[in-house]
Amino acid sequence: MKLVTLLLTCAMMHGVRCVPLHGHGHGMSHENVTLFNNPTALELFHLADVNHDHNLTIAELHQTFLTFDINKDHIVREDEFLAMFLSRNLGTLLLGSTLFNNLDVNDDFMITEEIDLPFIMHFFDRDADGHVSELEFEVQWMKISLS
Repeated sequence: MKLVTLLLTCAMMHGVRCVPLHGHGHGMSHENVTLFNNPTALELFHLADVNHDHNLTIAELHQTFLTFDINKDHIVREDEFLAMFLSRNLGTLLLGSTLFNNLDVNDDFMITEEIDLPFIMHFFDRDADGHVSELEFEVQWMKISLS
């Protein structure tokens, strides 16, 4: 309960609206759950949610990785990530850099398919069901953006 209170307080301090979520998610009802309506998080989630089922799979995450891999070398470096992040108006340079640094799990200044993507999926898929719901994504997004 303390985590929810902390997240709600931080969200309100950062100007993030909270809205009720009805019927979205995989495998459980979210009738009484609040979803942070963070425009950047929602834009990223919907960019990755190719089939629009409100759940991300590892395949969809991989497709998003390829979108950010501008030079198609199967490595996303910070300059590529920031160029795509900023060109899609997903947020500020600082926010993009913070996100990149959190997604680069082994601190080698690049996001790779073999090392980083499995960890990223694990980080966002909190109930380990093989899908990332909007709620899971936004809660984890708030953790990253507040770090």
